[in-house]
Amino acid sequence: MTPQLLLALVLWAGCPPCSGRKGPPAALTLPRVQCRAPRYPIAVDCSWTLPPAPNSTSPVSFIATYRLGMAARGHSWPCLQQTPASTSCTITDVQLFSMAPYVLNVTAVHPWGSSSSFVPFIAEHILKYWIRYKRQGAARFHQVGPIEATSFILKAVRPRARYYVQVAAQDLTDYGELSDWSLPVTAVMSLGK
Repeated sequence: MTPQLLLALVLWAGCPPCSGRKGPPAALTLPRVQCRAPRYPIAVDCSWTLPPAPNSTSPVSFIATYRLGMAARGHSWPCLQQTPASTSCTITDVQLFSMAPYVLNVTAVHPWGSSSSFVPFIAEHILKYWIRYKRQGAARFHQVGPIEATSFILKAVRPRARYYVQVAAQDLTDYGELSDWSLPVTAVMSLGK
């Protein structure tokens, strides 16, 4: 199961500072949520970003909860945040090898309303990745990893050089084997990038 957005929910109240019109001052943005498990099986760490709402400087707080299973009426627990404004939380009581997904609910609370993202994940299905790359004409690949991020910036590359990049993945818990390397992708590094 790959993490995907289950439900996006946006609620708003009347907005007096919006020139007397009803509704949100601008489209409320949804939290973009991701969970990582570098401390598995001790904890799962989740974080989120909230794209800024146009023309808004109002403070935003967050409520993060989770439940085990997809049932909407299941019991929810708080995902531990340092402060209500924190953009990360920790799930500390991870149930090992559960095939029922966790569902993380992150609600952004604005003065004029709220927006929520519900994201399911199975802790054991969070992957780690290896990246290998080499410059055209080089004999060997350089390898980076394991990393849990789904993006990586190669540094110390030569301008105008052509590089071949491949990725492999493995279950975070080291269950099973490393996947085959992907087909190579070719990238040409331009100046200033």
